[in-house]
Amino acid sequence: MTQSLFFWCLSLLNIALFSLAIIYSAQLLAALPSLRAKIQPSTAPRPKIAILVPAHNEEAGLGASLTAIRAAMAVDDRLLVVADNCSDRTAIIAQTAGAEVLERNDTTRRGKGYALDAGVKYLSSCPPDIVVLIDADCFPSPDAIGFLAEATVQTERPVQALYLMTNKAGAGLSLKIAELAFMLKNRLRQRGLNRLGIPCHLTGSGMAFRWEVISDLDLAHGHLVEDMKMGLDLAIAGSGPVFCEDAVVLSPFPDTVQGLSTQRQRWIGGHFELISTALTGVARALRRGRIAAALSALSTAIPPLTFLLPLLAIVLLMTAGFTWALKLAPLPLFIAVANLALVCGTTLIAWVKYGRLILTPSDALRAVSIIGLQMIRSPQMLLSAHRNGWVRTDRGQPGE
Repeated sequence: MTQSLFFWCLSLLNIALFSLAIIYSAQLLAALPSLRAKIQPSTAPRPKIAILVPAHNEEAGLGASLTAIRAAMAVDDRLLVVADNCSDRTAIIAQTAGAEVLERNDTTRRGKGYALDAGVKYLSSCPPDIVVLIDADCFPSPDAIGFLAEATVQTERPVQALYLMTNKAGAGLSLKIAELAFMLKNRLRQRGLNRLGIPCHLTGSGMAFRWEVISDLDLAHGHLVEDMKMGLDLAIAGSGPVFCEDAVVLSPFPDTVQGLSTQRQRWIGGHFELISTALTGVARALRRGRIAAALSALSTAIPPLTFLLPLLAIVLLMTAGFTWALKLAPLPLFIAVANLALVCGTTLIAWVKYGRLILTPSDALRAVSIIGLQMIRSPQMLLSAHRNGWVRTDRGQPGE
């Protein structure tokens, strides 16, 4: 009886992980060919566009970001900065840069989602055709807003730009690992989803929505990864986001150790908080007959790579131990081996083609110990990530 119970428990666990490993690997493999069709400019008049920038104590870098955003705008585009619960000069800097400024002060309803909700309500008095969301620490390419607007018009769906985090020259190994993981997730996996006909994920900055869509969204919440939740809800509702790789939005990694730690805790904690919602979303999508949305939700449930790899390795070792000790049938062990091989193999292929300039071969060997250490620290990181409110990432001062 005990042997049978362990066999089925191990089988179900590894089959569940196999569903994540197979969709992860399918995304990367679909993304490997470099060729892609570029968006063709339309001859129709440019739609009315509003760029909405939520900002919380961003005085150090806001001016530079707004300069880049204005360079990507057309003459008639609107720029709105929501200075949310700020105790610094964020609002003044935004006004000096020529932006419309909405100051919001609410110490109980804190978070980026509440700032976005306030901004959308402000725009409703004279609504644009398209709203583009760009974070206050981001730098769009000069043609990013035009590409986003064009893709939104052509697809009639929400559009996500290629949003990447970048490091300065000489960055440490942890930052290089983070940059590689970000590139795999936000470039290759997004491209793979798009090619497979599956709604992509919203990744936080460089998102474009038709007014009819964003004005109907439930934005007023403090979810740690409100963008991923928003994309999941849209996919299940039948209006899943599409990926526009031509539109590029860049953001620098924090310069300080504290800033990087805060950012990582928020992302990881929020993602794990979302996993249960994503798994529920799979069932909701299947009930509506939306297979692509179910696959998108399943993709959302994939943990960050630096957790996925150790998780698969631990489950493999555990499965091997129980199989040997209890003399179980080898099926769960075969699945566990396949899971780790799939994820490691496709990640390796993607790294060889796209990642060696970010993480050199010698760095990749050293990265194994970093990933293992991160797995050991994961319970502490998850607990500290579940704080309420909008905690600004400490990026240091210019020149640091």
